[in-house]
Amino acid sequence: MPALAIDILNRLVAHPKLAQTLQLQQIQRLLEFTRRIWPEIVGQTGVVPVVLPPQVVAFLSPVLRLPHDIIALSWLAFSDIAAAFQQDPIEPSLDDEFRLHANDHQIDCHTRYYPNYFVQQASNPAAMREYYNSAVPQFIHVTESSFVERQLCEYFEMQMAVTHSSAEGIAHVYNLALGLSSIPNASRLMHQLDGELVLDAFFHNAVLRDKAAQHQVLSVTHHGDQRRRLDAALQERNTRMMGTGQEFWAHACNRCMKLYQGEDGNWYQITAGVHDGVTVRHLACSVHNCTEPLPSQKARFCSTHAHLKDVCYIRDCNSLTQPGFRTCTLESHRAHELGTIERHAAMFQLHNRLQKSGIPHVPKAGSSSASTTKSTVPSPAVAEKSSASASSMVKGKNSRSWTHNEQLFVRCCGVIISRVTFFGSEGVSGVAAFLKATFPPAYPGAIPSYIFYDNNCTFKKFLLSSGDHYFDNVGLPVDVWHFKCKHTERDVFCQFHCNPARFQELIGEDGNWIFNSSAAEQSNAWFGKFQSVVQEMNVLRCLKKL
Repeated sequence: MPALAIDILNRLVAHPKLAQTLQLQQIQRLLEFTRRIWPEIVGQTGVVPVVLPPQVVAFLSPVLRLPHDIIALSWLAFSDIAAAFQQDPIEPSLDDEFRLHANDHQIDCHTRYYPNYFVQQASNPAAMREYYNSAVPQFIHVTESSFVERQLCEYFEMQMAVTHSSAEGIAHVYNLALGLSSIPNASRLMHQLDGELVLDAFFHNAVLRDKAAQHQVLSVTHHGDQRRRLDAALQERNTRMMGTGQEFWAHACNRCMKLYQGEDGNWYQITAGVHDGVTVRHLACSVHNCTEPLPSQKARFCSTHAHLKDVCYIRDCNSLTQPGFRTCTLESHRAHELGTIERHAAMFQLHNRLQKSGIPHVPKAGSSSASTTKSTVPSPAVAEKSSASASSMVKGKNSRSWTHNEQLFVRCCGVIISRVTFFGSEGVSGVAAFLKATFPPAYPGAIPSYIFYDNNCTFKKFLLSSGDHYFDNVGLPVDVWHFKCKHTERDVFCQFHCNPARFQELIGEDGNWIFNSSAAEQSNAWFGKFQSVVQEMNVLRCLKKL
């Protein structure tokens, strides 16, 4: 007797009620029907359920001529057998049964097919858009009413990377010069580009290309805000890019790696890179050093610290705010808030400039002369003094907060191999953590022979005082330009540890430097121009674009 038949008999013995009710043909049909509707049974999770969905039980009952409780018990006994055989060919003879009964019990594919992706159980709030494969489509379905050609998305990328153009600017140029047509779309598809669509197309193409490089298939939410649809994919990619995740992390060329033959006849390599910060910032939580993203671009605090929006913003004050204000009822705190608002008003600023210049007001019609005209507006100096007198002793921040900067590690040939956001400050402890993440212990040969940094003297002091020996075999010179212009000759510690001229390996036979220690400054000039493009983006889009 075949092993499968013996297995079925043993299960029937274990379930006497089934042994008394089921015939072998009914068990066979149960396995065939469940194989046919397997996607309906396992749903989006792909996990074999302990209990069959109600619509499946309602469908199987008439076709197998069995009551619901027997169907449920049969599934409990034979579900693992059904799972093992669900890849077997499906019997066409079952089609008639489906024609008769499937519609009555909502047994169908529950799948919507779109040009780039499909959606199962689209009415489910947790439904996902599953792309067909890892290849980037020729025409990317960006929004419900727009498709953007892949080559056009790449044009957007080049405009942003080379000319640092904004999305609105790119859309405007396209509508005026490239997308001209006197015939509008007869369908609901968008006729013109706008900045939001340019960004959506840019990020869709970028994420699809990233997934293709990883040989993975993109999956995004079907419902919700269009601007947040790619958040999970962007977060995964941004996390992977930290440390060793950049495509060119292992880059080496003749400009950033040098070979030389030692006195012992062996060949040795010297590698170098430059670490530096650039002031490209994005919005952040107002709590110092908090790295949690903001729920919206208008928020001052992240979700964890959201309760602080109802607390007076004056430093060290924990009192609750009053309706319409961001401060408590203390007179000095309220004066600080009102003074801040007043100082940012255009009328106040312009009168203040006029007062400082000493130029009289232009008289109104009918007035005697400019020299005798008295201003009816209080003197800005007086107003500022009265405001300051009440609030000079208090400090606080009544505005959104930004990250401190972006830190880059650049090979001396100009290739950026790592990036990280510094939230509160450019502290040397953060620099050490960034360098260790970029060159982790798992890759001991990856750390450069020399790391240029404009504050290496402070960094070296930190390493010595903290007993950190991770960089003992790494030269830590200051880059040539900063050492000449920013570091004093009287600092013996800096001269001993960080003067680049002290490291003879950095000087070639012709007496010139073998590495370009200003590579980061040159990269910063390009990288820093993205500030105006990304400053109002959420953190996920900002980091992806950078």
